Amino acid sequence: MLAQIPDPNLRAYVVWLPVLPSGAWESAARRAGGRIPDARATRYFDRDAHLGHLYAPILHLPEGLPAWDVYLVFAPPVRWEDKPPAPTYWMHQLGRRAPPELRLDGDQIARVVSELLTTAARESHKTAQIRAPLDAACLTPPIGPLMLPVATGSRPA
Repeated sequence: MLAQIPDPNLRAYVVWLPVLPSGAWESAARRAGGRIPDARATRYFDRDAHLGHLYAPILHLPEGLPAWDVYLVFAPPVRWEDKPPAPTYWMHQLGRRAPPELRLDGDQIARVVSELLTTAARESHKTAQIRAPLDAACLTPPIGPLMLPVATGSRPA
C-alpha cells in the first residue's frame, strides 16, 4: 500500500507479535522488516503481544485470539489517549475467526486510506482558508491584534 500511495502524510506502524509457535520471533521480525523499506513505516516488536490483546476486544475477535495479522486504519485526527482508539477501518487475514467481509483486500484498504488522506487534506485546506482572514498581519486599523477573537475554550490573559 505504501508503494501505491506516495502521500507523505501516510504513516505505517508495523507491529510484530509472537503468535506462531516457531520461536525466534524478534529476529524473524527484524528480517521481515526489510520487506517494508519505506521511510514512512516504523517497525515494532511487541514481545508480550500486549497490543494484540488490547485490540482483540475492540475488534470483537473471539476470546483468546489476539489481534494479529490485522491491518488497522486510523483517520488523521484519531489520537491514542488513555486507551487505544478504535480503528476507522480494518481488515484481517484471520480466516474464519473474523468477519469475512473484512478479509484483507489490498485494493479496498488502499481506497479507504486514499479517501481518508484526501478528506484530511481537504479539511486542512478549508481550515487554513477560514483562519487566513484572522491573521493579524492581514487586518487593517482600527482592528489590530488586540481585538482578535478569543478561540473557543481559551481564556483571555
